[in-house]
Amino acid sequence: MTASISFWRLFGRLLIVPFAFMVTLVCVGIFVAFSLAALDPDFSRDNELHVLFTTGMGFLATSILGGLVFAPAALAILACEILRLRSLFVYLAIGGVLGFAGTYAPIPDGGSVSLASEDRILVAAGLIGGFIYWLLAGRNAGFVVSKPEDLPDN
Repeated sequence: MTASISFWRLFGRLLIVPFAFMVTLVCVGIFVAFSLAALDPDFSRDNELHVLFTTGMGFLATSILGGLVFAPAALAILACEILRLRSLFVYLAIGGVLGFAGTYAPIPDGGSVSLASEDRILVAAGLIGGFIYWLLAGRNAGFVVSKPEDLPDN
C-alpha cells in the first residue's frame, strides 16, 4: 500500500502549527512576566496597575522569546511533524531544552547573560510551552498521510 497525501490535512496543519506556536509564545511570555514580577517584593496582585503593567510586559516578553526560540523551535516542530512524534514527553523535553537554552541567551551588546536565580522560571516556561504546544498541535502531529491504515506495519 502506498500512502496518499491529503491536501486538506496539509492545509489544516499549515494553519494550526503557526497558530499553536503563537498561542504558546503568548502564554509563555505572560507566565515569564508574572513569575519574574512575583520575585519583586514590591509587586502587589491587588494593585490593578501592577497587573496591567505585568501583562503588558508579558506581551513584550512574547516578542523577545519568539525571536530567541523561533529557529530551534521551528526545526523541532518540523522534525516532530515529519517523524509523526506525538508523545507529550517529546514536547516537554524540547520545551525544557529550549527553556534551559534561554538562560544563556545572547543579549544585544554581544555578550550573554545567565539569569542564575531565574533559570528555573525559564525552564518551567519551556515545559509549559511544550505542554501547550502539544495540547494544541503536537498530539495530532503527522505530516500529510491521510489515513493511519496507509502506514506500513513495523
